[in-house]
Amino acid sequence: MFPNAGRGVKSYWLGPHYIKEGQEGNDIRRTNVPDIRVEYRYETMCEELNLITQAIHTEELEAIHTEELETIHTEELEAIHTEEIHTEELEAIHTEELEAIYTEEIHTEELEAIHTEEV
Repeated sequence: MFPNAGRGVKSYWLGPHYIKEGQEGNDIRRTNVPDIRVEYRYETMCEELNLITQAIHTEELEAIHTEELETIHTEELEAIHTEEIHTEELEAIHTEELEAIYTEEIHTEELEAIHTEEV
């Protein structure tokens, strides 16, 4: 009502309890605003503040939930990527083992052929 006025001025015009909320801070003789109107305004303000608080809280929860989903998704992708690398490594090892076995069989056959020729 008087944003730049000091406490003394506000107290003079609005009453000694002007700082209190709702009906407690209203002096109808000075404000000419009925207590029921002051109470309605106070309840409406509290409800609006509650809605704002809930909206902010919901947005924060959604942000946290989104971050969690992104983290889970990233972890799953890393696990899949790691599994693919592991599979590729196993296939490479398996290929090397097969090549080694094949080479060993050829080497064994050559040794047997050489041994047969010597005997």
